[in-house]
Amino acid sequence: MFWRGGTLLAAPFDAASLSVQGAPAPLVEGVRSDASHGIQFAISSDGTLVFVPGGDRGGEDRQLTWVDREGQLTALSISGPFDSLHLVPNTDRVFLGTDITLEDPDIWTAGLTRGDLRRLVSSPEVDAAPLVSNDGQRLVFASNRDGTAALWTTSTDNPEQASKVAEMAFPIAYSWGPDTSVFTTVATEDGFEQRDIVLVDLATGEMTPIVETEADEGMANLSPDGRWLAYSSNATGVVELYVQRFPEGTDRQVVSIGGGTHSRWRADGRELVYTKAPQGPPEAMMRVAFDGSAASGPPSLGIPEQLFPWPFFSQSGGRRFYDITPNAERFLVMSTETGASGRAASPEINVVLNWFEEVNERVPLN
Repeated sequence: MFWRGGTLLAAPFDAASLSVQGAPAPLVEGVRSDASHGIQFAISSDGTLVFVPGGDRGGEDRQLTWVDREGQLTALSISGPFDSLHLVPNTDRVFLGTDITLEDPDIWTAGLTRGDLRRLVSSPEVDAAPLVSNDGQRLVFASNRDGTAALWTTSTDNPEQASKVAEMAFPIAYSWGPDTSVFTTVATEDGFEQRDIVLVDLATGEMTPIVETEADEGMANLSPDGRWLAYSSNATGVVELYVQRFPEGTDRQVVSIGGGTHSRWRADGRELVYTKAPQGPPEAMMRVAFDGSAASGPPSLGIPEQLFPWPFFSQSGGRRFYDITPNAERFLVMSTETGASGRAASPEINVVLNWFEEVNERVPLN
């Protein structure tokens, strides 16, 4: 049983030979899928089907929107099927990745004031998840343009001359490390449910382990002074935001309460903002005061405070779906058709009992 283009299909399968024994038959049309939540259906062992109607929403247009700390919105003229973005600090230039559910996702750039959107990196395969250097001159991105998933890098002035950095199963650079290195994650032997944080040297492709535990870690961000690393981990069973000294890995401390992912540092290093997401998509944008000036010991943390609810686009992978100005006064987000005016209404959920009876009628087994 599988999903394709908004439709659930099934085909007879022989477990002994591991082969499909007939043509697939459509079972349910209009099953929703999008980059935020994936394919939205589940089947129980007793034959109950639950699904969210709506079809394939991959590639829907999303409008770039400024949000201030009070939650006030300013829509920009730039929109498209984007699923990731990265601002160049102290400029109005943004780099955008198109939805990876599209057939040929590319990387674009735009000036937020003029709205001069243009394609920057393109190939017949996937080019996604842009991360741009602070001076706007160097770009790191994920691609399988040569047939293997890998991190690639290129100059923003001459993007055609891209070079491969390192092959990996999850080639998404989340943030910059010291010098010419980036933080990303690698899957352990247990697969994508258990990832560790590594630092990748863009010049050599060498990977240095940074956070290695039995939990799943990711979304690492280095503080502006280079002394603290913020990252998310499910060590407690809930994905929370942590900080620890860098590179020592000491004085680890939980920052968030009730879920924390996708952190950003204010430019002075005195505040962390992050999305609160205890289960599933983000619920709110949070902030917490931070003081890591002491030479030893854990940092001083404030009490997490909500800035505004989160009705905007998000996705569950490691791609950056929002960014902030250096003073953390404004947040650049991607609004869906419902997200610009308020939290999207809860989707309808359809429940079908005894669904296996219908499956057996449409896909009879010999």
